[in-house]
Parts: sequence; C-alpha cells; structure tokens
Amino acid sequence: MVKSTPSKGKRREQPRRAKNSTRIFYLALVVVAVAGIGALSWMTRRPADREVSPIDSTLPKVQSNGYMIGSASAPLEVIEFGDFECPQCARFATLTEPDVRTRLVDKGIIRFRYIDFPL
Repeated sequence: MVKSTPSKGKRREQPRRAKNSTRIFYLALVVVAVAGIGALSWMTRRPADREVSPIDSTLPKVQSNGYMIGSASAPLEVIEFGDFECPQCARFATLTEPDVRTRLVDKGIIRFRYIDFPL
C-alpha cells in the first residue's frame, strides 16, 4: 500500500488555519470582555428604580428582652444570642448551660439571659 503525503500547498494551509482559529478565539475573547465591562459599567451607573419609603414613627418599637433565669439583683449578666436551630447552640444548651446554672446562676453570681437570634 502506498501512503500519500499531502502536497506542499496543503501543508502550508494547516498552520494558516490554526493561526486563523487562534486569532478568532482571541478576538471573541476580547469582544466578550469588552461587553462584560460595558454591562458592569451600565449596571453600576443606572439610577435606582425604587423609592425608599420613610419609616412610620407611630409603629411600636420592638423590644426583645429575651428569657432570663437567675436573680435580677445578681451583679453580672450573661447574655446569649442563640438560635433554636443552631447545632452549636444546642450543644451549649445540653452540655455547658446546666453547669453554668448550678455553679453561677443558682448561687446568685450571675443572671443568664437568652435572646433568640435566628441565623
């Protein structure tokens, strides 16, 4: 069997095709980059679509004092901001808090306040 070798003209076309496809790739890359920069610039410079309404001052203020255990006259107050669904908060409540209650709260050294702070 005789192998045919490409002619000299075809060998020259292959590097040209590779060069052209590389140029097209880089040109497309530049076009996408310029379009992206233009879109970002347009998005940051356009005015806000919504107006902010003022807060109604007649609404009652929300006060969350949480739940407190211990004497109100204790010299120190420990405040825990926790979440009922937080695994670390649950671990604290089951492992550490009972010890804190017996050593500090029950003896009147501290009062312990829990405030729900959902994450």
